[in-house]
Amino acid sequence: MKPLSRNLKIYFLTVIGLTLGVSYFLWSLSPVSGSPSLVLFLVLTQLSELGALPLPQGKGTVSVGFSIIYAVVLLFGPTTGALMAAIGTLRVRDFSGKVPWLGVLFNRAQLFLAAGMAGWIFLFLGGKLGGDLSWKDLPALGLAALAYWVTNVGLITLAISIAEKMSLRGNWAINIRWLIPHMLALAPLGILIAVTYRAAGPFSVLLFFLPLLVARYSFQKHLEMRDAFQSTIRMLMAVLDARDNNTRGHSQRVAEYAVAIGKQLKLTEDQLELLNYAGLLHDIGKVGITDAVLKKAGIYSDEEYRHMRRHPAIGEDIIKDISLLGTAREWVLHHHERFDGRGFPGRLKGEVTPLGARIITLADAFDAIVSDRPYKRGLPLPQALEEIKSNSGSQFDPEVVAAFLPIAAELASRVMATPYPSILEKTRVTASEASGRGPAPPRAGPTR
Repeated sequence: MKPLSRNLKIYFLTVIGLTLGVSYFLWSLSPVSGSPSLVLFLVLTQLSELGALPLPQGKGTVSVGFSIIYAVVLLFGPTTGALMAAIGTLRVRDFSGKVPWLGVLFNRAQLFLAAGMAGWIFLFLGGKLGGDLSWKDLPALGLAALAYWVTNVGLITLAISIAEKMSLRGNWAINIRWLIPHMLALAPLGILIAVTYRAAGPFSVLLFFLPLLVARYSFQKHLEMRDAFQSTIRMLMAVLDARDNNTRGHSQRVAEYAVAIGKQLKLTEDQLELLNYAGLLHDIGKVGITDAVLKKAGIYSDEEYRHMRRHPAIGEDIIKDISLLGTAREWVLHHHERFDGRGFPGRLKGEVTPLGARIITLADAFDAIVSDRPYKRGLPLPQALEEIKSNSGSQFDPEVVAAFLPIAAELASRVMATPYPSILEKTRVTASEASGRGPAPPRAGPTR
């Protein structure tokens, strides 16, 4: 449990204070119900929380308890629903000391506000409590559910963004956007629970626990798909390392450099995540290059160089069916383009090349320049940075270079702590050689 930042504490206290004020207002609208049926709803809410699943990034979780809480709001009013949301979602870990007490209070407060807001909107738009619903109540029902979600998601997204120093947009893209289709199905289920309760009594609500398990299963399958995707990335990296042991660790370092540059350029977290994947996979096409070329210690002949130039297209073909990579597939394909248009495979010029590919171009070349390889010794950092600067505007995007230079020294010292392969032959490599184009005449031919 890491300490809460000052900004996060202020935010938590603000939300908690707002909740205290709203609670008085809600009580005046609808006092707390004393129905014995609430015990059943409390048990169901607790059971739904036992199966809460972690969000992809940050410390947040998601459960299917919304349907039950929404039904309580519609049946017993905003105050009772708000209390059910706040109390019914308490978990054992909230009392274990693993969650800061201020975080526990914030979670209770934001859920109270979300359910209370939903109930207030429902009553304000003419809705009647008790599950006596008709088609004319659909606008009120829809806007009430929307109010719950906007409040809950908004407050949690902001909390995670402050805690993890993530942008709101990136947080939304990684943690929240995928939830929307799943949660849209939970609102009608909550309405159905309320209507069935009114028609058939309290124990009819138990019939809906199975659909809630199905909803949780859909959440879990999405997260498992994401885990499988990341396992696929790791497997591909292992295959590449097994093929080309001389550059072991290169792709991991390129990914770190690329993400650091992306942060300097103020890219959002979802873009940084894709940049990390593209950095890891940028050379995956080398698994399709023959050993005679891939593991050659000397200079390539023209024919060998043409063969090596195929690896970006091979890589893009390997990963083209991994839908979660999105635009990162283009970045892998174009990571050997040059800013002056003399790169490959598309000879794209300037900003026609996707920004992610331009970032990886620099990260890839920098790691090649500073790293020891069987056919050359890496350059010291000052000389490496001179190579980068001298190729700004020709090989590299000047904007990307400008973002990289201020952080290069600290970043390189951290990333280069990774052990390097043994050195079999010592030669010098330049930025143009690192790009894969090779040196200019009168050298015999291009290198990596």
